[in-house]
Amino acid sequence: MKEPLTGVYDENGEWHPSEEQKEEFNDAVLLQHVSQNSEHVNLLKITAARNLEYCQMHKMDFYLMVSGEIPYFGDWSKVRIIRQLMNIPNYKYIIYIDADALIVDMDHDLRQACVEGKVGACRHDLKPPHYMQTLNHLNVGCLYVHNNQNSRDFMDKWLEGYPGTSDPCWWEQGVLNNIMTPETVAEVDAKYNATGYANPCKHPVVKGYHGMGNVKVRFNMMLKDMGK
Repeated sequence: MKEPLTGVYDENGEWHPSEEQKEEFNDAVLLQHVSQNSEHVNLLKITAARNLEYCQMHKMDFYLMVSGEIPYFGDWSKVRIIRQLMNIPNYKYIIYIDADALIVDMDHDLRQACVEGKVGACRHDLKPPHYMQTLNHLNVGCLYVHNNQNSRDFMDKWLEGYPGTSDPCWWEQGVLNNIMTPETVAEVDAKYNATGYANPCKHPVVKGYHGMGNVKVRFNMMLKDMGK
């Protein structure tokens, strides 16, 4: 597991890898981010080791980022980290998976979810009683990014939307849904962030447990899906 800590930061606060690091990178990276005082840290006991195993199988780099305080305005940290990873020319594919999401099909290559020049996400359709209102949106708990100038420009525009609002679909997620166009964001197959009540899927590759009970409940659901 490598973390991008030995490069340099430019005057805009953007991280750039050293020339030595560039030689070591694979063409794809899987990112997992969580704040250290978030209850989701406990889910790393399952997901971090599994993600590392997956990356070793598929020749991807794995970056596990545990940051400081829980940000008040959603999780903009992952958006910023993804954009910084896009500065690495080697990374053609950048995949982000929440701590409360689990790769269930370890043989499937997640590169297949990345659409050329776009940021990819799955559509979730929330309805009562699972949610207080009907909310149809692209969920940013799992993201599949093909790294080129078009997607980098979109990520810059996304970051300009900070902090967003809490309504209707939460901070950074709401901003993406407001600014996305067919040329910049792709709606990927439900199997890449399958969350039962929001987008049923018979054969999931990545299962999301977003909003499915407290962390203990999600932890046990993950263990069950892993056959443990």
